[in-house]
Amino acid sequence: MLIKVKSLVGTSVSSRKDGRKLRRKILDTLANSQESVIVDFGGMEIASVSFLDEGIALLLEDITIEEMGKKVKVINIDELDRKLLNFITLSRKKERDTLQQGE
Repeated sequence: MLIKVKSLVGTSVSSRKDGRKLRRKILDTLANSQESVIVDFGGMEIASVSFLDEGIALLLEDITIEEMGKKVKVINIDELDRKLLNFITLSRKKERDTLQQGE
């Protein structure tokens, strides 16, 4: 399933509210289909920690990083945004791992 970020949230991709729309769409798709999700940024520049954290990194509250790697593919994302997304996602993974160790 292809999710075009621009079609879903428009060009306003800086807020957590917009990111939440994306995350909910990804989770709904994963719950209702065996297909992988392809998130197409269409070459847009995001540069928003809030949007990327809420839209993608927080998926780790619901799925593992291994599942994310297998089921969610991000395409046509600006190279600097990809680096930012990787950093945020790894930070969320470390946070999740720390919480699980404390249980």
